[in-house]
Amino acid sequence: MEMGVPEERIQTIWDGRELDQFEKSFDRDEVIRSLGLKEGEIAIGIVGRLNPWKGHRIFLDAAAILGERAPECRLFIIGGSSETHRDYEKELRGEAVNRGLKNVVFTGQREDIPDVMRVLDIIVHASLEPDPYPNVVLEGMVAGKPVIASNIGGPVEMIDDYETGILITPGDAKLLADKICELASDPERRLKIGSRARKIAFERYAIRNHVRRIETLYENMVTLGTDKKQNSN
Repeated sequence: MEMGVPEERIQTIWDGRELDQFEKSFDRDEVIRSLGLKEGEIAIGIVGRLNPWKGHRIFLDAAAILGERAPECRLFIIGGSSETHRDYEKELRGEAVNRGLKNVVFTGQREDIPDVMRVLDIIVHASLEPDPYPNVVLEGMVAGKPVIASNIGGPVEMIDDYETGILITPGDAKLLADKICELASDPERRLKIGSRARKIAFERYAIRNHVRRIETLYENMVTLGTDKKQNSN
């Protein structure tokens, strides 16, 4: 509206992604076994390359709080590090050991991320800097899981707070732990948020829907141009 364009003429077309890998069948029991999950445990994961700005230390701080408040929670740091941040991974692992964080598991790099994400109960995005389009948020939504995400950058547009995920202040480990506890104790809410998130994610981001919206946009532009030409004659 600030540019003089009527609101009804504005259309958002989200970036299209190939999401079929999240619809394929997989051996759930085998993934659970590979993670070492036990019956009754709640699996929380932070997924992605190990870079300092992605907030893994905040995740560890939250794990320390959860060790006392929610011993049923098991927290997974999923992903490997690049050569640039190889020391960072060693530091994280050492910190977890030194702090006695027995509820934290480092999985290293995995090639079955879509399957792992569908096994997790809660997915965390703890970035400390704006991330314009975080894959982990989109993929967590597509996996049908509640995502707790930093309320900076892309997640602000991707998530409707408490509808398709939960937005939190970045860098606040206590708040992160609070929200994890909230979801861990309420499986019905987890299912409700995850189901809504999956529905919205496929509607917005599935490549087939993206292509359809682009086609419709061009068709409308052609029709509008034809109508204007006819009216001018």
